[in-house]
Amino acid sequence: MILHEAIFHGATRFGDYEERLRISPKVLSARLKTLSAGGVFERERLNGNSSAEYKLTKMGADFALCLLAAIRWGNRWYGTTGGDGTRISHKGAHHRLKIEFSCSECSRPLRARDVLVVSMRRASSDLQGKGRRRAPDFDLFDRPGVPSIARTLKVIGDRWSSLVIRECFLGTRRFKDFEQNLGIAPNILSSRLERLVLLGVLMAVPSEDHSARFTYRLTEKGHDLYCVPLALLTWGQRWLTNDRNSVELRHKLCGKKFVARLSCGTCNEFVQLNDLVFAQSVDRPRLRER
Repeated sequence: MILHEAIFHGATRFGDYEERLRISPKVLSARLKTLSAGGVFERERLNGNSSAEYKLTKMGADFALCLLAAIRWGNRWYGTTGGDGTRISHKGAHHRLKIEFSCSECSRPLRARDVLVVSMRRASSDLQGKGRRRAPDFDLFDRPGVPSIARTLKVIGDRWSSLVIRECFLGTRRFKDFEQNLGIAPNILSSRLERLVLLGVLMAVPSEDHSARFTYRLTEKGHDLYCVPLALLTWGQRWLTNDRNSVELRHKLCGKKFVARLSCGTCNEFVQLNDLVFAQSVDRPRLRER
């Protein structure tokens, strides 16, 4: 997400990304190659030489919804003093954008408790047997001055943490149910639950039967995270499911099919990417990956 965010600040060439993000050329090259192969970026050669520009495709531009959801949550729970300096303005209304998500039908603000899952295909079992990946270095996101979006990635930045959070929004509470629904190894599940509790996203509540077991419930901070996986789900359904509707949501307040839309909390209008202006950010620390 941090790489993707840079393009909204004017980054187009390899050197632009390298200077802004300050990550190693090897890691940057691999990320750009992956995003281009996935259809998010489009690589264009400049003047027939070896230089190239990386521009967003329609698919990539639509991912802005996910970035804004992550920025919103990071700003709310970690503040905007982290040094990223990101300023997003609603250019039509000439004021700073207050990032909100609303129901496309009734325009009421999004709350996790107001959305009903009518049907959903649990694809978690598809991950079983996949090759092992190196765990992300979460310490990178604790450095002074990292952008708020990086703070969000500390919570959802690996696949198991994001899937555990998704299960919580689907009503899963018990360890054995997480284990069964996700097909996750007990030691990995235990470590992810412990991390999410330490981060204040989940709380471990002693079981009512007074056993040594716990149930895991979302805190207020966890409930507010809902817009991030919802934005990812909305984007994924639009671009990655080949028109197969794997999830159906309903808004309890209006009874209509729920589709989240980006809105400005200042003027209560729906907004699109071309309605926004991303200001240049100030210097940020080096997020070097090994």
